[in-house]
Amino acid sequence: MLAPLRDHFCPKDPRSSPLLSTAKGHYFNRLSVEVTPDVPGFEEAQWIVSEDVNVEHLLDVFTSIDAEPDDVWNACIHFMDHLYWHKKRLVVLGPKIEGLRDDHPSKPQCLSKLARLFDFVGNFMEEKRLLALALKFRREQGDDRGVAGTLRLLSDANRQLYLFEEGIQQAEEALEIYERLSDPVAQTECLNTLAYLLYGDGQLDAAEKVASRAIDLLPEEDNQFLVCQCHYVLGDIHRSKGKKEKAVHHYETALGIASSSNWHAELFWINYSLAQLFPDEGRFDDAYLYIERAKSYAANNAYYLGRAMELQAGFLYRQRRLEEARSEVLRAANLYEKAGAAKDVEDCRELLQWIEEGGFLPMVLLFIRINFPFKLWGPGNGVGGSVGSFKSSRCPFTASTAMPSTVSTTPSLFIPPPLLAHTILYSLSYYLSLIYILSCLFPRPRTMLVFHLCIPYIAHSVQHFGSAMPYFPSCSP
Repeated sequence: MLAPLRDHFCPKDPRSSPLLSTAKGHYFNRLSVEVTPDVPGFEEAQWIVSEDVNVEHLLDVFTSIDAEPDDVWNACIHFMDHLYWHKKRLVVLGPKIEGLRDDHPSKPQCLSKLARLFDFVGNFMEEKRLLALALKFRREQGDDRGVAGTLRLLSDANRQLYLFEEGIQQAEEALEIYERLSDPVAQTECLNTLAYLLYGDGQLDAAEKVASRAIDLLPEEDNQFLVCQCHYVLGDIHRSKGKKEKAVHHYETALGIASSSNWHAELFWINYSLAQLFPDEGRFDDAYLYIERAKSYAANNAYYLGRAMELQAGFLYRQRRLEEARSEVLRAANLYEKAGAAKDVEDCRELLQWIEEGGFLPMVLLFIRINFPFKLWGPGNGVGGSVGSFKSSRCPFTASTAMPSTVSTTPSLFIPPPLLAHTILYSLSYYLSLIYILSCLFPRPRTMLVFHLCIPYIAHSVQHFGSAMPYFPSCSP
């Protein structure tokens, strides 16, 4: 590793420095290698983990001297690509990228690469803003392939923001362009993104068909990264449908592919999703085992660690281990704040108040939140799921005065009125079932009357929701 380059920036014109010229040629040559899973050289590109500060400072200096040379901005694009795959963090080059003249040929791609880095810290609004700018410039340049690629990324940003209909339209437009360009690999990427958007919109059957089509489009021996992603989304879809065996099959297929290539981000999300299969059977120890495995792949990524801790807090809450749950969610909130993931901090606020409020109704809502499609929930609540940036379903929760002073305590849980009414009636049916048991043990005219008036709804509740009751064995009426 070269000594920190900032120590050698003494010349008034760094271009006249033999050291900087040598360093520039050295780093620009190393950055020129394509960084994509399944492509030779992917693992070797991990050199950026220890050299990123030098490279960033070098680029910062040369972009300050002259903002026009294409070789410098191409190096910026490759640098952000290296960070995206091997060291997920933001860069100081953002203002200079946005300051490029609008017709600069490198500006759209620089904006797209910069936007992807915001995805990894959970700042999806900023990601969407940058991608919208990139899309505008791509359209002005008449770059169809660039337009399609940006639309796909923008559709996923909208998925993270729960704007499913807008995201579906963008993914379908991108797919049409790639079909016209006869690019099967890019079509598969679009289909995978579209499958998760349909999944988030509650269209599970349509999502399954789209994901299956994506797998069929590529031979399994090629593009293993995409095959891994497609199996992962199918695992999430089948988990939401309650088809555990099929979900496990797809998760294990994705896990095998990711393990053979040591893709840490994918291994994190697969183990994260596997953890969600077990609490419904009361197998919390197995769930915690997969959470710990997920954490082992998070490395120093504060956002990923926060997601794992938040999920663990939800499981601890379901076990009524409230103090442990509270401690875990506070740790998650601190990590989210460090990563700049404001939306996820709000999710932790919600979880903390649910932990402190307790009661049966919050646990019913928790069950629905984890097991039903995301469309039921409003923008104040985190959802998601996919390899890499795709997220897995998460729990709904509300604010608390016990949160650190830097976090607002305004509740943001949104539940559509019909769903709220339905949930309350289900909860009442649970209590009415207890009344029925008591009426059998201690017959009284009033309790029998209440029960007989509510028989139809109790029967409906048992049919559609009664199976949730065993999941909360420690919950008392």
